[in-house]
Amino acid sequence: MAAGQPDQVMEAFLNPDYEEFVAQMPRSVFIEAFRLLSPSYFIEPFKDIHRHMHPYSVSIKGHLGLRVIFDDFAINISSIIRSRRSAGHAIGLAEYTHLLDCARSLGDGLMADYIWRSMAEDNVAPDLHCYNYYMESKVWDASYAGLEKYNLRVTPFAYNRRKFGTHWGWSGYGTAGRSVRSQLRVVFEEMTEAGHEPDEATMVNLMMASARVGHVAGMKNVLRKVWNIDPDALKEGFRGSLTEYDRSSPLYPTDRLLVAVAHAFGMNSDVSGALLVIDHISNFYDIDVPVAVWAQLLELSFILSSRWYGPDAEKMAVGRVSFDFVMHLFRTMTSEPFNIKPTVEMHYLLAKRAQKERDLILFKENLHRVYEILEETRQKRKVARTMVESYLNPDHTQIEPEVLRSRGFADAVHAYEVIRCRVMQQTLFVERLTKRFISRWNWEQLSAIPLRGKWWTVDFPRALEEWSDFLPESFEYNTRGGRIQIHDRNSGNPSAQTTSHKTIPIRRPIQSADFRMEWPTEVDDDVIWQGYRDRMSPHDLKHPLIKRLFYPVPIVDNTANEDNDEALDPELERPRARILFDMNPIPWHPAKEYASQRVKEYELEGAFGPITMGGYPLPT
Repeated sequence: MAAGQPDQVMEAFLNPDYEEFVAQMPRSVFIEAFRLLSPSYFIEPFKDIHRHMHPYSVSIKGHLGLRVIFDDFAINISSIIRSRRSAGHAIGLAEYTHLLDCARSLGDGLMADYIWRSMAEDNVAPDLHCYNYYMESKVWDASYAGLEKYNLRVTPFAYNRRKFGTHWGWSGYGTAGRSVRSQLRVVFEEMTEAGHEPDEATMVNLMMASARVGHVAGMKNVLRKVWNIDPDALKEGFRGSLTEYDRSSPLYPTDRLLVAVAHAFGMNSDVSGALLVIDHISNFYDIDVPVAVWAQLLELSFILSSRWYGPDAEKMAVGRVSFDFVMHLFRTMTSEPFNIKPTVEMHYLLAKRAQKERDLILFKENLHRVYEILEETRQKRKVARTMVESYLNPDHTQIEPEVLRSRGFADAVHAYEVIRCRVMQQTLFVERLTKRFISRWNWEQLSAIPLRGKWWTVDFPRALEEWSDFLPESFEYNTRGGRIQIHDRNSGNPSAQTTSHKTIPIRRPIQSADFRMEWPTEVDDDVIWQGYRDRMSPHDLKHPLIKRLFYPVPIVDNTANEDNDEALDPELERPRARILFDMNPIPWHPAKEYASQRVKEYELEGAFGPITMGGYPLPT
């Protein structure tokens, strides 16, 4: 633990061989090491990457879902606390503060409840940070992972679904009798009675709690009372003077408030109001508007620009903005004085919006930009992989023990793991947009485009050739004479709906009869790691860092003979595999996440004891 590398500290804490050492650690040393297990290292890098990906798509790609990542982290830190307590050590304020910070990052209200109740039983008085972390974990409960992340907008339908919290995809924070706003008001009153003065984070949590239940008046009231911001007056053109705070004041706003305003107003279908408030705060307090705020505003504008149908169409269309509004917002953020560099998620949303508006030129422009960003990210992945390979000797099957114990190797594996997940996300974006490009619309029927009249004879064949690497193994598309369906021999399997390759999929140049170009191909990383895996000793393959390098690689080989002794490697406790393009992935299912959650609840109960009273307030 001397190196202070989070992965190595986690491994040491969970290693049974070090159990006695961990049990005898002085409290000051334990706290210092425990704080290294930070969600900023284990959780935050993956939250934004998974934001725009469905759990099913992630599982098809062979990667862990975000909720499983969350639950694994919660299980690990709960197991550490359980071991520490079983050795007779008390858990103090420093440990509880870090645990609540973890629950905040995970958006895990249940975990926060276990910790909060345990603090009361141990007579540990929460400080301001504890109250803020606890409130934030309730506000964002189950809002980052699963299908709940798609259901954050406040509508009559959403309000009724969240009222009970029993519907699939609508768990987490509640409304009506389970109102998260009511829960936070109780916590806030307890905090003030304990003598703690609120800060910006506290007021942001209260504003967000009102926004979650559609209490727009309460949300605006927080802004008026604390910062003298009147959103209604701003819409009328009156820009009053805001409350002046010294920069050292705990209520001096930061970009945290800007992000909260964008999310709270946007979830309540008022993007224009969010823009006015953000502009007013930014100018008065001299705060730069971060990329996260623009990303929130663009995403919410994309949602509000959708057309709604059915009996609830009128209610769902409240706050609807036009496609021109979305494009104006994008041009504003990317030009002077903001000069925001668009992210791949922004281009992905604009391409989807262009497809709905049947704007072929804008669609292709954003598709090409997504691919360019993918190429840039692949180069970063190649550099990160080279760094990892520098610690591995490809000519030897045995890895030097000091390499596996070095901080540099652990840091290189973590950096590579994050960038590889980013490549997976961006590759998925290109595949989805390519499928939309080919199969969703008959672009020839569109008007006001220069390609009109030659889509099926010229442009469609070129598109098939240019993006063939990203097309799924089974897909269909419309033609003048009907619908064409392409199926491979495994079209019944989920893998047929995505694209798997031995080489990196690329955008291929358009070739003609008098021009042919040999395009260089690069072997995919999973194939490279498979070569390392075949050469490594079983002992090295059991090391946690090595397992993480090979996790997406070992997929079940369906062609393996059941009588073959090598079909199941007992050292690895999992089936041996070939390479990624032989895979037969197991589809995502909510039952998997449910099983993971049950294991997490078991560990939480073992570490902090059972919660005997349901809901808040818990005994204090």
